[in-house]
Amino acid sequence: MATDPPRVDPGSTVPSVIIPAHDEEAVIGDGLRALLADAHLGEFDVVVVANACSDRTAEHAQEVAG
Repeated sequence: MATDPPRVDPGSTVPSVIIPAHDEEAVIGDGLRALLADAHLGEFDVVVVANACSDRTAEHAQEVAG
């Protein structure tokens, strides 16, 4: 028996996942894809805080976000 995915009330507060990142270019994409794999649209916000990176951490995170 299939069940419908949980719905998020548009008037409710959506929790946030904050990911501090410093030079995580090699792993940020895989980590975000794993986090979002079973997530439902609007279930939570993801904020990647790229702190003084000298690589392409922020760009890789944005690529996953679409």
